[in-house]
Amino acid sequence: WDRSSRSLSFPEPYTSKPMWFGVSYDFDKKLLYPVNDVPVDPNAESLIESLETTHEFPCEYTFKAIGRNPEMFLPSVVAAVAEELDDSDAPTHTVKGTPNGRHISVTLTPVVESAQHVMRIYKRLQTLDDLVMLM
Repeated sequence: WDRSSRSLSFPEPYTSKPMWFGVSYDFDKKLLYPVNDVPVDPNAESLIESLETTHEFPCEYTFKAIGRNPEMFLPSVVAAVAEELDDSDAPTHTVKGTPNGRHISVTLTPVVESAQHVMRIYKRLQTLDDLVMLM
C-alpha cells in the first residue's frame, strides 16, 4: 500500500485479470485461464482425469456462479444448467445477494453423469452475460 498515492502497488509481473484457485477470468472474452495464461480447454485430459480421480460418477457436483444484474442472472444460470442436464426442472440451488444488491451468488448442486458432463456445464456457464466469477 502506497499511502502517498492512495493506491495498491504490485510486484511485476502483475495481471489485471481477477484470480481465484489458480485460474483467472478474462471478462472480455469470458474465458477461464490458468495462472500461466493458457486457455482452459474443456476437454483437457488432465482436468478430466483430475475430476475422475476425485469424484465417483454419477454424483452431485457443486457449481458456483457470481454475477451482476440479479434479476436476469439467476434465471439464466438455472436455465443453462437445466438445459445441460436435459431436465425441465430447476436444479437444486441456493442464492445469496450482496448487501448493496449489485451482485448475486448462485450455488447449484446437480447430479452429473461424468467428468465430461461437468466440463460441458462449466463451458455453458462461461457464456452467460453478467458473469463475474465461476467456481
